[in-house]
Amino acid sequence: GSDLTFRERARIRKLSETGATEMYLQKRPRSPEAEALRSLGSCLMLARASKSLRVILVTSSLPREGKSTLAVNFASALSRHGKTCLVDADLRAPKVAKAFGIAPGAGLSDLLAGQQTIHLNPVAGLPNLMVLTAGKAGANSTASDLLSSDAMRQILEGLRLQFDSVVIDAPPLLPFAEARVLSTLVDGIIMVCRSGVTTRAALAQSEAVLKTVNAAPVIEVVMNGAIINSGDYSYYGYSKGHAA
Repeated sequence: GSDLTFRERARIRKLSETGATEMYLQKRPRSPEAEALRSLGSCLMLARASKSLRVILVTSSLPREGKSTLAVNFASALSRHGKTCLVDADLRAPKVAKAFGIAPGAGLSDLLAGQQTIHLNPVAGLPNLMVLTAGKAGANSTASDLLSSDAMRQILEGLRLQFDSVVIDAPPLLPFAEARVLSTLVDGIIMVCRSGVTTRAALAQSEAVLKTVNAAPVIEVVMNGAIINSGDYSYYGYSKGHAA
């Protein structure tokens, strides 16, 4: 079961405040956020030495807590260590294709709906990163059914064999069923929360949900938007010298 008493070892002080998916490693490589992401990738590499952590799910308790920004940047960081695939499994509100400037086209939902050929998109400037977009067939009414199918398990098994790391951007955990299903198919989970938005009650409920479905362990909890002068800020491993 997952260890979600949430001793929040947050790695990122502040991500997107506007709802846009900011590309820290590409556009602000010297920023504290980019450094935190590189550190998170390195931590996963160290943890992988002792246990299998190849397929990682990124989710949050509720919408608008920054999980897509984390997934995009985390996959970019991991691609510096080996072949990485980022899968946009948030069929209700996909953001990955737009973040990388990938034109709309066939993707995960189309595969799950019966298309035979998987189409992975390269990313300029990141030769070890490929993206499987959400695709065109993921209507809200069918998202849960598509991701609960045996086809999803088969797709992940294929990607596991092809890539060193697979990062899945999943829908929020509490409002939708998809992340609960996906949490049982991966090796580890990164929970994303936002300072001043995510409540302890929501985190506790997320913990209960993951335990109920016998999910993979939570390997990191990342907090977005921590205020630099707050008492929590130094607890999460940052100092005033990290001001953006």
